[in-house]
Amino acid sequence: MIYPTLSYLADLGLATAIEHEGGRRQYAITPAGQAQLAEQAAELAALLARLSITRQEAGARGAPEI
Repeated sequence: MIYPTLSYLADLGLATAIEHEGGRRQYAITPAGQAQLAEQAAELAALLARLSITRQEAGARGAPEI
């Protein structure tokens, strides 16, 4: 799921991909991507807060003993 998203961001010009040996790619954010991220800072903060709450709730339940 992550690689199609990275490819999509590269297609939009928000990230770049550099090919390395063995077909591996390294992605980096572009200046346009940084600007987009800055424009959506409030939405990103809200998303990270929700993920943090979900992670805390999952940790409170704990893993069952096997």
